Amino acid sequence: MASGGKKILTGSIDKKVKVIDVQNYDVVHTITYDSPVVSLGISNDDATIEENLRFKPSTGDVVISAVDPGSLPRYDLFLRKFQYSAALTEVLRHHIVKNMPNVTVSVIHELIR
Repeated sequence: MASGGKKILTGSIDKKVKVIDVQNYDVVHTITYDSPVVSLGISNDDATIEENLRFKPSTGDVVISAVDPGSLPRYDLFLRKFQYSAALTEVLRHHIVKNMPNVTVSVIHELIR
């Protein structure tokens, strides 16, 4: 979080840090780095962003653990492998469209980006 909790910063393997406004969740700024951004931190005054940190979490830090790939749905596995056609085919299966239409819409929205 940055700007007193008004902004969220996200890092990604696509080499981008995105600054997101928490009021409307719009991306208000994007910074491109030379390598994937797997962790990041920001100074208290929002003046400095550090990417790809190696740190020990402190009390109160939010830590997102790695996900076991074996526990992911098939469409997620396809997306992680950049197999977009297979992911789309998977979420268009009748039982997913009928029982989890939000998943179908989310994957289609992700593929449009």
